[in-house]
Parts: sequence; structure tokens; C-alpha cells
Amino acid sequence: ARYLEDQGRTDITLSDVDRGIENYLRKTFEIDVDFDLGEALGRLIGDGLVAEDATGLLTVLQPVEAASHIDFKWDQFLDNLVGDDTSLGVEVDD
Repeated sequence: ARYLEDQGRTDITLSDVDRGIENYLRKTFEIDVDFDLGEALGRLIGDGLVAEDATGLLTVLQPVEAASHIDFKWDQFLDNLVGDDTSLGVEVDD
């Protein structure tokens, strides 16, 4: 997989990203984790936060757009909760 960095193009492998995440978690939180990047990436693509083109180039939504996208998906989830409790599925603004 490839990604675009601010001013240039950088090629990295998913293995590089996986190792980077595991190293970050080890250094920051002192925990050893076998991070499953393939599954995580699949979920991000499935949720529409990451897109992969035919060449393997990965692109992500910008933070504001991603936040709106996640908020929309969360609203849909809350609207579709099943049950008798009418307080479920209601978004509350703080």
C-alpha cells in the first residue's frame, strides 16, 4: 500500500505500518500488541474512511470530513436501535 505525505509521495508497506503501530504502543504504553493491520484497514475501507485505488494508493478523509462521516454513521446506528426504551437512539448535545 502507498500513501501521500504532505509534499511528496512515499511508498511504504503494510508491514512497515504494522510494525510502526506496534512500536508506538510498546514505547508509549509499554504493552506488546500483535496489531492486525489488515483487519483494521479493511474496516476503515468498509466504513468509508479510507479508499484504495487500483494501484494500491490509499487515501483518507480529512479530519473534519472524517468526523462528520463518523457522526452521520453513529446517528444512523442510534436511529436503528430496536427496543421499547424511547430514550435509546436519541443524540444529546452537551
